[in-house]
Amino acid sequence: MQDLFNESIQNIKRAHIIYFTGTGGTARVSSQFEESLTSHGIEVQKAALDMQEAEYCTLSTNIQKDSLLILIFAVHAFDAPEPVYDWINAIPDGIGRPAVVISVSGGGEVWPNTACRAGCIKLLERKGYNVFYERMMVMPSNILVATKDQLAIRLLQVLPTKAENCASEILSGVRRRRRAPIMSRIMTAIFKSEKKWAKKFPEYLRIGETCTGCGWCLENCPRKNIELVNSRPSFGGQCVACLRCIYGCPYKSIYIHRIGFITIKEGYDLDELEQRMSGVALEPIEKIKAGILFIGVRDYLLNKDV
Repeated sequence: MQDLFNESIQNIKRAHIIYFTGTGGTARVSSQFEESLTSHGIEVQKAALDMQEAEYCTLSTNIQKDSLLILIFAVHAFDAPEPVYDWINAIPDGIGRPAVVISVSGGGEVWPNTACRAGCIKLLERKGYNVFYERMMVMPSNILVATKDQLAIRLLQVLPTKAENCASEILSGVRRRRRAPIMSRIMTAIFKSEKKWAKKFPEYLRIGETCTGCGWCLENCPRKNIELVNSRPSFGGQCVACLRCIYGCPYKSIYIHRIGFITIKEGYDLDELEQRMSGVALEPIEKIKAGILFIGVRDYLLNKDV
């Protein structure tokens, strides 16, 4: 049976990458996977879940029977974000099509993140997809605590190698699945309430005097949850707290009231990080004092997460 599966994978000629990104880290991961798969001669179609729910099904109708599905998402409340579940619920049955699930976090494959893929994998399998590969990719943190520059720039630098290694394993039919510890699954279940809270997240958002009514947030909200009222952003009830409007506003006009500690005060801009760290000498990873929150990041960079 495994030989037949490996043969079917090796005959794959196209892949569909579906991803959800909030502040750009997962978008980079998806683009790197696209580049790696293309270098192996795979035809890649890539699409972001930046649209209204009614449009999700349109994305899935183009997934051919002989193609590989790769789902990539940023971890949200130790789980996949709601747009991912909305999309899976909208797609037709997979009829045994091979699928890969890649999660992206700022902390790495550590407790309690280890159950973050379990829910969407279970749903994909119920819909007839053969999920044979799962993996955590790590990008700089965009919430609570910023990743130290020395670690953050290394995460960007190692991304091509990490994506290429994953692509090679996937196209070779390597099966990589893991069962999350019970405590991780409990934590994921507990924090499902955070997703309901996310819809109320706009209640904590404030618009500063620097707002020009340019409409950037309106155009870039992945849930189409923002409209301009009297040239000021007004938020609806479909927020997923992805933080894109806060970090992406060109005038830094959107900020969080009362719970502002959840965002990084310096902002989150990967392009700016690369410019800032250009030419800076890097310390050995083992000597970087990262703190307990970033143990998983160091393991990832040292390839101890495999």
